[in-house]
Amino acid sequence: MRFISILCLLILTISPCFAQSPRASAEVTTLISQGPLLAVLDHDNSSALSLVTLFRKIHAAQKLPQPAVADGPTRASDLSQFSGTYAQFAAVMSADITRITAGLGIDWEKEILKTYDLKSAKTDAGKTLRLNGNVARVFNEKWLGSSDGLFLLSGVVNRMDRRDFDSAHCGELRFIYRLGYEVRMNGKTYASRMPFTVNMVFSYADDGRNCQDVASLWRVAGIDADDPAVVAQRLLQGPLDFSRLIFKQMEINAQVVRFPSDLENMENRKFAGQAIYWMRIFALRDGKFQPTRLENTPDVQAILKDPAKQKQLQDYLAGHIAEIDNGTFRIPESLEADIALSFSTAGSARMANRPFDLAIGSEQAARIVAAAGVPGRSPKFVQSGAGLLERLNTSSCMGCHQSSSTAGFHFLGVDRFDFGRDADAIRNALDGNELQLPFSPHVYAELVRRKDYVDRVSLGQAPNSFRPHPSAPPAAWESGNPAYYPLFLERES
Repeated sequence: MRFISILCLLILTISPCFAQSPRASAEVTTLISQGPLLAVLDHDNSSALSLVTLFRKIHAAQKLPQPAVADGPTRASDLSQFSGTYAQFAAVMSADITRITAGLGIDWEKEILKTYDLKSAKTDAGKTLRLNGNVARVFNEKWLGSSDGLFLLSGVVNRMDRRDFDSAHCGELRFIYRLGYEVRMNGKTYASRMPFTVNMVFSYADDGRNCQDVASLWRVAGIDADDPAVVAQRLLQGPLDFSRLIFKQMEINAQVVRFPSDLENMENRKFAGQAIYWMRIFALRDGKFQPTRLENTPDVQAILKDPAKQKQLQDYLAGHIAEIDNGTFRIPESLEADIALSFSTAGSARMANRPFDLAIGSEQAARIVAAAGVPGRSPKFVQSGAGLLERLNTSSCMGCHQSSSTAGFHFLGVDRFDFGRDADAIRNALDGNELQLPFSPHVYAELVRRKDYVDRVSLGQAPNSFRPHPSAPPAAWESGNPAYYPLFLERES
């Protein structure tokens, strides 16, 4: 009897602990970008997170043919053997580049050694401009099947917050790879990375506990302090466990055309250089990769040509102002494009990066906001027609990637020197050509929001689903509304 009384006392004493939300000692992680850790996860084709390994998993899940791939670093020539997936993407990109260059109507060049070759000029003006190497530089799609091209894991991104757009899953996990190269000529190694990223997107299966279990997996101990090989195993047995993941899509962002600054000066276009970025998403359909719709990126030409689509867009906007204000909306797929081209410089000010300005216009946007309002609360973002257009434009692919980005990208990844045939030669080749930060100002601010989101979900709390402007500064998210940190500009003395 005495034993039972003591046991009851102990239960009563410690029971408040069980009533509280759990809090683990390790902080939530939302980004894996440590170079030594990435080198363990992606060292060669047999590594757990090599791009070849991911395509093998995708092919196995879909019962697609498995090509025999040689050992060694992940080369583009290895990936091109995945005929139903990677090769399909490469073919689409090649066709798109042909169409883009034809539409430019100016001189262009893919072969770097022909930059000054007057005989290779496509226009009469090009024969003169090439005397100084002034020609539009176009991405050579041969890299997509070259043994000199390498795909390197640049980062792993926790996007559990994406569950706000897909309630059937617990958000997304993204593996981001960057195209690089290693070329040996005349006994010397030339190596670098290109403005070209591949984002392999997987969805977390629903855990049946409002995603609390999945979020808790991201409390990984010792991620910066412990041996990278040990941490890699923790990750692969925890948040990177593929038994929890379902492949969703492959997203590509690539600079396909660059206009040198002197060419812009000679052509009197008033830009200090320009660039065009190609964005597409590929998903599995009928056993192969096919282009799919781009989230919240309108097919402007199709909408302008079809009064029924114009009405569909206007009706959607009028009926979903609250979601648009919050940033957790998606326009109907029938209104979306399957390709986006973004332009820099002066990105967010350029009409090409503001597609909704063309699709609905300022007057129509003002009428929609005036008629709709935000039920039950004051709007945080969409307070006018201009606010509606800004929210819509910055939610499109081109609008977001030209807002507080780094040369059209939000994540280029850390510099890695562990690829290719000779690590020392690679390091020497990259000397003086390094990134200071792996991500854009937008991602820098976003990491704070995402950490708060995952932290709250792991504790069984409701997260804040509001999406700020992509150019907003970092904020504290402890209260109901984000408290933005002040921005300071240092004066030169």
